[in-house]
Amino acid sequence: MRHPFIFCLVVLLCFAFPVAAQAQDAAIDEKRQLINELIKLTESTVNFKQEFMESFEDQRRISRQAMADEDLPLEKKEDRERLNASMDRMFARITERVSKEIDFDAYANKFLYETYDKHYSVSEIKELIVFYKSPIGQKVLKAMPLILSDSKKAAEAELLPKIMKITKEITDEEMKEIMKEFESLTDEDTSDT
Repeated sequence: MRHPFIFCLVVLLCFAFPVAAQAQDAAIDEKRQLINELIKLTESTVNFKQEFMESFEDQRRISRQAMADEDLPLEKKEDRERLNASMDRMFARITERVSKEIDFDAYANKFLYETYDKHYSVSEIKELIVFYKSPIGQKVLKAMPLILSDSKKAAEAELLPKIMKITKEITDEEMKEIMKEFESLTDEDTSDT
């Protein structure tokens, strides 16, 4: 053999790559297991679905409020009640179908895994697990949904009326512009004939 050094290097590389790949796979498996433990410990999948369902309920409530604030030609109380019942039925159907057709746990696990994997190292995930197993970590897990819910309700109560007012003002202005454009198009059509 003319180049024993090259031959030894090739043989060494042939054995080194599989060992390195196995070590990398083991590190990925460890991180995946740690992330799964963290997800279970924090009950993140439960919170994920709950947040989605609450957002549907928020949308229903906001839509009802917007309809109540609108100047709709609904003089009769029964007409408004019928409209509200229709909206409630629509949102109930959406919520039911979404619950049946979407596996929130699978998506939550996928998204949470990707997010934790992107933002935390193995050692940081281990530290998070230790923290969430501690008494203060357990308190954080119990209190955080309440804190977020309370702050969301407070912000909604204070900000939603302002947002609805701005939305109505802009919608009214835009509708006037649309009507002007429509009228000018209609006028052009009648003058062409």
